Amino acid sequence: MKKTKKRKSPKKTFQSKLKPKKPLKSKKVVKKPKPTSALTLKPTAKKISTLDYYHCLCQQAQTGFRGKKITQACQECKHSAPLLGIQRKKEVQKLVGAYKQLGISLSKLLDY
Repeated sequence: MKKTKKRKSPKKTFQSKLKPKKPLKSKKVVKKPKPTSALTLKPTAKKISTLDYYHCLCQQAQTGFRGKKITQACQECKHSAPLLGIQRKKEVQKLVGAYKQLGISLSKLLDY
């Protein structure tokens, strides 16, 4: 019988020779309370009227977009919708005033 030699443990690999990594210490961040006078109010975003936006897009679609891409037309309508809403309100007020005057004049004619 042959005698078997004991094998030595395998050589340490490169990673095992390196020092083991220590876990990083996390620093605790303490938030300081802000004084109420230092807080600034954020301006509110412009409220886009969906109806005005829709009317703007319909109007541009009827004119054929005039060589614009649809996305570009949507951007323009998004920015001009609040202004269109204000113009529309003014026109409605003018119409209401005109109808009131018409009603007053008709009532005067019927009274005679």
